[in-house]
Amino acid sequence: PPPLASVAARAFFVTCAAPLDYYASLPPGEPSLGTVASTVGSAWRYTADDAGGRADKFGWLGSATPNISVADSKLEFSLNFSRAGVLAVEYLKSYDWNGTVALSVDGVQLHEDALSAHWEDRSTQRATTTFAFGTHININRQSRKRLPNQYHIRGFAAGVHNVSFFVRLPQQTTAARFKLYALVTCQESKGGGTLKNVTVVPKGGEALKNVTAVPKGAGALKSVTAVTKGVSNAWRDARGTEKVRLARHWRSWKPHNS
Repeated sequence: PPPLASVAARAFFVTCAAPLDYYASLPPGEPSLGTVASTVGSAWRYTADDAGGRADKFGWLGSATPNISVADSKLEFSLNFSRAGVLAVEYLKSYDWNGTVALSVDGVQLHEDALSAHWEDRSTQRATTTFAFGTHININRQSRKRLPNQYHIRGFAAGVHNVSFFVRLPQQTTAARFKLYALVTCQESKGGGTLKNVTVVPKGGEALKNVTAVPKGAGALKSVTAVTKGVSNAWRDARGTEKVRLARHWRSWKPHNS
């Protein structure tokens, strides 16, 4: 069916049409996919020890302790962004975990408690949060109110940016954990138009195959086939499940006058 929003309404917003750059956690020994961490503080370990060593549970585990230094708490990735600056982060959420991370891009605008490992649901599973650094639109808003995007970086430009995560210890706790699984940036399609000249950056190895954009208005992702078997759920579920919602954000974005 055709989009519910008009062409004029969709022109207000930037929608993701295809992956651009990414990091995916894979078991040791498998070919690397996408980018790799450029800075790893001593508080971070690439492990699956918290999940019994299962091959599909590897990721960056950050452990915060009292008096942890900034350098030790830092995990940084260099990622290629489009001008919209959209970044999806896949991480672990659990009732039993309480770690948080602060987020910074290119060493500026540090956002405390940008992500939290804790939720009230009595389960442990992966979740995805999406940020947009290049637009004032709050893509994570849960109401029709026009809330500002606190992660907007004025003058954000397409290109490679350094994204840093700093594991934090919540108040009145002596230890905390946070686990990161995957990162995805995207190529946007302005106003729902047809995607052209998508550039996929093959950092650290061959990147993606068979990236197909939906023509004329839908702006969603049809299919993504990863090179290596065992790639993170962020890619396996890229068609639009709760794991990665990049292809479906256009459904929740409302024009300013709605």
